[in-house]
Amino acid sequence: MGKLEEKVLVLNRYWQVVNVSTVRRALCLLFVGSAQAVWVDKGNFQTFNFEEWVKFSLEHSDGEERIGTVKWKLLIPRIIILSHYDGFPSLSIKLTKKNVYKRDNYTCQYCGKRYPPEYLNIDHVIPRHRGGKTTWDNVVCSCIWCNLKKGGKTLEEAGMKLLKEPRPPFRLPFQKDDVIKEAHPSWKYFIDFTHWKVMVGEEDALI
Repeated sequence: MGKLEEKVLVLNRYWQVVNVSTVRRALCLLFVGSAQAVWVDKGNFQTFNFEEWVKFSLEHSDGEERIGTVKWKLLIPRIIILSHYDGFPSLSIKLTKKNVYKRDNYTCQYCGKRYPPEYLNIDHVIPRHRGGKTTWDNVVCSCIWCNLKKGGKTLEEAGMKLLKEPRPPFRLPFQKDDVIKEAHPSWKYFIDFTHWKVMVGEEDALI
């Protein structure tokens, strides 16, 4: 992959992550004035328009990667902030069997063992006949054996415990594993990579 295709984090004007683009696209946005480059130095942030970024690139010499143009060798912007866009993509995730499996890493939340999908199903922590709802914080991935053991009982009645409390998964505006692997260290100030990352699925409706 060439430097022009490396990934750049895109923020809206409120400094919220909205996308991941390429260096090529980021430089175009800088050039036409639709975005500014964000420079991160030990948790401090500076923004630069295109002309300022050119000057900063010429004056800066700490070994950061650069990309050559006809006139200059520019620092590669790792983060840009859009000048006018204040929108934010919808991050809601459809509650489906497949997405619950992904959230729980195909691991039974009772015995802790990982299984292929054919040996898994969905369990309501608080049984539906006890008033339990089909919501992210009341459904978990369960192997068929633990599901049979628990049946329609509560955790206390079945003498079982959860590996962790279920909760709605967090989703980034982008969900490609290769993008996450290519994340620049400076992105950590805007993204918590320890949160759940689940692909949106349209199949396997839970109810």
